[in-house]
Amino acid sequence: MDKNVSGLSLVLSAAIGFASLPGSTAAAPSICDAIPGNLVVNCGFEDRSLRGWTQSGNTGFSLVLGPVSLDGLINSPNSGDRFVALGPVGSDGFLSQTFSDTAGQQLRLEFFMANDGATPNDFHAAFNDNMLLSLTNDGAHGFTDNVFIVTATGLDTLTIGGFRHDIGFFRLDDISVVPVPEPGSLGLLGIFLAGLGIRLGRRAEPPHGALDKDADRWSSVISGLRP
Repeated sequence: MDKNVSGLSLVLSAAIGFASLPGSTAAAPSICDAIPGNLVVNCGFEDRSLRGWTQSGNTGFSLVLGPVSLDGLINSPNSGDRFVALGPVGSDGFLSQTFSDTAGQQLRLEFFMANDGATPNDFHAAFNDNMLLSLTNDGAHGFTDNVFIVTATGLDTLTIGGFRHDIGFFRLDDISVVPVPEPGSLGLLGIFLAGLGIRLGRRAEPPHGALDKDADRWSSVISGLRP
């Protein structure tokens, strides 16, 4: 696919796709929107824009789309109604978002990425200066769940990029960064539940010695009935 020739048709097909979606005034929620405490704004691109994201480098062919035809294939979001198609030609593009968090806290970082497999391509993701994922000439695959555990500094930046796709496109969707529950809080919950189970178990037990007393009483009754 020559993007320089077909770029206009791609944009037009995207516009037609948006207009034909039922209930287009209210986008369907992405799964990342339902994650409590998600620090990422516009995590599933349901705003139909890159609101909340900073775009830099090669900004060509990076578009928020609905289900449209890319490279002759029907490409759908991972969830919701939207995803971002990433396909800068010749050099890398970048998407980044900076957020406040609690220094020293563990964060769970997740995003879903798909690729049509055309080459050359490259895709990277980083948390501050720490590279999380680096792919060159990535093969074709559907949406893949990428999960990382990182440490917050108080003010952090997630960078998707650089990314480049001279012929095809990457698809990106459902990005989340959430605090990991502290082990201490999970441990206290476990102790509480265990204690509750013990108390319930003890309530179900008969009083100590009750079976022995009943056995003695019935033994006396039976002995009295014998000739």
